[in-house]
Amino acid sequence: MKALLNILLILFINSFLFAQVTTVNITENTTSDSLLMPLLGVISGPVPATNSKAPDITDKLQNIGITSIRNNDYYNDALDMEGIFNCNACSTYPCWNCDPEDENNYHWELSDSVFQSIIGGGFEPFFRIGGEYNNQLRNHDYKGPRANEEDNYIRAAKKVVDRYLHWKGSKGTFEYLDLWTEYPNTTFWDRSNKAFEQFWARLYDTLKTAFPQLKVGGPGLLFTLFIAKGVTDNHHVQEEIEFLNYLYEHNVKPDWIGWHLFHLEPADYYKAGVNMRHLLDGTDLFSFVPWAGTGFFKNTELICDAYYLSKIKVDSLGGNPVVLPAKTINKFFNRQEGSATLSGVWMNLQMTDIKRAYYYRANDVKSDPNLPLGNPDNMLSSGLFYGNEEATAKPVAYAFKLFSRLYKNYPYLLTTENFQDLGTRDSLWLLAAEDRKGNYAALVSNVDSDNPVSFNLNIKGIPADTSHFNIKYLVVNNDENGDEPHSFNKNFFKLNSMNVMLIEFKKKSAVSVENVGSLPRNFSLGQNYPNPFGKVAPSGNLSTVIKYQIPQNNFVSLTVYNILGKQVARLVSKNQKAGKYRVKFDGANLPSGVYFYTLRAGDFVSTKKMLFIK
Repeated sequence: MKALLNILLILFINSFLFAQVTTVNITENTTSDSLLMPLLGVISGPVPATNSKAPDITDKLQNIGITSIRNNDYYNDALDMEGIFNCNACSTYPCWNCDPEDENNYHWELSDSVFQSIIGGGFEPFFRIGGEYNNQLRNHDYKGPRANEEDNYIRAAKKVVDRYLHWKGSKGTFEYLDLWTEYPNTTFWDRSNKAFEQFWARLYDTLKTAFPQLKVGGPGLLFTLFIAKGVTDNHHVQEEIEFLNYLYEHNVKPDWIGWHLFHLEPADYYKAGVNMRHLLDGTDLFSFVPWAGTGFFKNTELICDAYYLSKIKVDSLGGNPVVLPAKTINKFFNRQEGSATLSGVWMNLQMTDIKRAYYYRANDVKSDPNLPLGNPDNMLSSGLFYGNEEATAKPVAYAFKLFSRLYKNYPYLLTTENFQDLGTRDSLWLLAAEDRKGNYAALVSNVDSDNPVSFNLNIKGIPADTSHFNIKYLVVNNDENGDEPHSFNKNFFKLNSMNVMLIEFKKKSAVSVENVGSLPRNFSLGQNYPNPFGKVAPSGNLSTVIKYQIPQNNFVSLTVYNILGKQVARLVSKNQKAGKYRVKFDGANLPSGVYFYTLRAGDFVSTKKMLFIK
């Protein structure tokens, strides 16, 4: 009887566990925008902050796959207008009431060294004209140029852009030009909103006219959380609408508009991107704006030019912000809670139509993982790396490395069923993509603070299991940095609380070697069979078999193209021994039509035509 009860208990536990397994269906992306976006930008770096113990982190940023750097300078004005163009004989700082044609009013030494560190590391500058709100070396007496300084500032900005756009004789070192840091607030601009609108429009017109090849835009609209939550009557949102309306009324069309969000909830980043698009298009919640129905901002891109996991929480919109406890902040800035949440944020950003995103920031001004939280030399900051002498990587840095691996190796975004429901229902965020060879990958994050999540996947109708794929996965948490691959040999995946996982599914080879007694004497490519294939074939099979032979060891490529010459499948791309081979080609995900397949082996090239009727 006891044995029977034990068996029943085991069956109950297994059935309970099985019931908790989430199945996620992944299908072909049928939208026109199917490429992953290069959201691998950071703010500041690779040079450290003034008086920081940290070293130059060029190699560390390269290692985790950072592609672009937005030039903020750790509150030292090194590559800001305040530090570059500044009158020498002034009692205030900054001061722009002097001749912008006089080279004596420019201080290039620091700015040149910072810019060279970005270019020299192979990073694309996201070049910002503007400044930080303060300078740790010298206090800012005011924010933004005075009315009598605007002309000088704009003329000087033109010289600064020209210098760094054509750095060391280059035809162009960057693509995006960012005008100003944040708006609206008094942190970066302490005059009236109307004065800012007029100044910004003049700055834009001057620089766009001088550098038409650049995508010129900005500023970072700050109160995006209200927009994410669908609040349109907040006075800060109204200020942003007034700014856009000024541009509309004066026919100023930025190439892009920036937005900032410092928040802990991944789903709100998606909502922010969607509602920001509605704001520019004058649709949905924002159908009341003056430019609604005009298409004025139709071609204006959206860029999230600053985001991070905030140390401040607002319980209700309009409520007083509350600084989180130090231990909670530490988890999100320095521990696996940060890497899991940031991964969810990154995936939600990918589901919007933003073109770039910049995380704040590359490394801390000062911090050390070996110092207690209460130590004054251990600031709680949101950098990817600590500010100690080793610039120790945080879990968020390794999360970036997983993002980079997905973006670089699997560029084509797939559709994840019920993407937005996953994170709110099961605390599971999942983003899938594929490469040009039909291999797949899924980035998965569990943002549940207490419980593991179990799941399995179906990819294009095929169970993502070991019978169909060779499966390996990488994990980032407090103990793992995502470098050591794990083999998968279970019936479902299990992701622990606040962990991130990148799963790679490599298709098991569809190439088989025919059993023949002797090696072939010649290269040859056979006609596929059946042909036509698809529903017209006797079997109704959506696949066909291609045979070929090679008389000697060679690197072999077998590729399928559509009638326009676009590659739709790469069936073979590797070294093969002499022999006869057969490859199965599946057309299930292709439209009906004429296709061509080409075999290349050494100097041998042969192409044949096939017809697929779905």
